[in-house]
Amino acid sequence: MRKREWAAAAAILVSVLGIYYYRTNSYPANTIVKELSVKQDRVLPGYSKATLTLADGSSIVLDTSVIQNINELTLVEDINVQKGSLKYKTMERSANETKPMFNTLQTPRGGTYQLQLPDGSKAWLNAESSITFPTQFSNKERRVKITGEVYFEVKKSSSVVNQPKWPFMVDVQYPGNNQPCSIEVLGTRFNVKAYTNEKEITTTLLEGSLKVFNSQSSALLAPGQQALLQPATNTINVNTVATDAAVAWTKDIFLFHNDDIQTILNEIGRWYDLQVVFAGKIPAEHYSGIVSRQSDLRKVLRVFEESNIRFKLEGKKLTVL
Repeated sequence: MRKREWAAAAAILVSVLGIYYYRTNSYPANTIVKELSVKQDRVLPGYSKATLTLADGSSIVLDTSVIQNINELTLVEDINVQKGSLKYKTMERSANETKPMFNTLQTPRGGTYQLQLPDGSKAWLNAESSITFPTQFSNKERRVKITGEVYFEVKKSSSVVNQPKWPFMVDVQYPGNNQPCSIEVLGTRFNVKAYTNEKEITTTLLEGSLKVFNSQSSALLAPGQQALLQPATNTINVNTVATDAAVAWTKDIFLFHNDDIQTILNEIGRWYDLQVVFAGKIPAEHYSGIVSRQSDLRKVLRVFEESNIRFKLEGKKLTVL
């Protein structure tokens, strides 16, 4: 991701650690009452960890302690593991059509990981996400399949005269939807969010151009636009948005723009590996602000102290009272 876009905001992010809320109801906000036991262990944030499943079905757990050439374990050539990232040797398109071998990189709740694909494109996986890809792309297209949330920086196809374009295709899997979303790219930066507990499949474009489509609808996106696909109806709506919120997670930041509490706590739950339960009516207020993803959970919850929300934490279960 481009560093300069975040440079101006870096100083602010160091000093700002809080969330303010937009009240949507007329009742006054009360001071938060956190029923968190002082004796309870701290709930720490997630870190770089994932599982790599190879074409033969074997799996390797990748975490921050794994810094080695993966060939020593798998005999697979041209793959290298570094701290928090997996890198496949950059290859040009294959001239011969051979049966592809697919690998899958999957992050658990509380984990993130980075991947360089065989064409040189890069993918960042958020918590509880996956990407399935061939170990070498064909000469027709580059196609991957994802679940959860993934940020892409796609390498542009060749500009050589008389050489056909090499499209990059992303198939978005969403359980329960029999008409999955697909994205066609030629060279761009974008984020896809498709969690099962979210209402929509969200595609946010930062640079370049792409097409979001399924069997019933399609939409062309320009930079700064976001496509919202409703799995229930397979309709696609396009809005202009502040793209920084969509990719803040790649910079270890929670950044909310007038989001509802359920959306916010879904994200927090994935990162801290928590089961989030609403004991009563879900609050209708919306929130905006920033907070570090490296903070202890207690510090994250304290930023809501100006609202009327109460929490109860029991092990890995966070109840909104």
